[in-house]
Amino acid sequence: MEVFDADQTVVLESEVDSIKVKLSQMQLCRPRSFGNCWLACQLWQELGLDEFWQERIDDSRSDIPWSKVLKLLVVNRLTDSASEFYVHRQWFDKTAMDELLSTDYWIASKDRRAKERAMRKYRLRKYLAGLAKLRKNCCDCDKLFERLGALKQQAERPDVLT
Repeated sequence: MEVFDADQTVVLESEVDSIKVKLSQMQLCRPRSFGNCWLACQLWQELGLDEFWQERIDDSRSDIPWSKVLKLLVVNRLTDSASEFYVHRQWFDKTAMDELLSTDYWIASKDRRAKERAMRKYRLRKYLAGLAKLRKNCCDCDKLFERLGALKQQAERPDVLT
């Protein structure tokens, strides 16, 4: 029994794009966790959470879709439950989440968290300014509570924050 056909032509090394590799000198650098993160991302997609959160929290003014940030944090909690600070400092580098989310390190950076806090402060300031305006213009308690609920809904919607 022959391994190669006798009539097969021999291909010269110069005719093939190839390289020689010394397996004994190969090293694995920066190994990253992939399987558990991939499985958690698949579960996220199967449950339809991508579309669900994209409709509710993604903002066109943001550099990174917030639904991807949420997905990153949920996958972290499912695979290696740790604080958001740990995600930024160590966990993200040890996983393949950048490939799975088609993004870069910015999604896990501390600057992103600072931006998120700034957005919350902006919403709070807008809400408080609306409260002060309502207090001046509204004497009836029932109307005040009704308008207060509407103002709260407006302050939480990203499309109204222009």
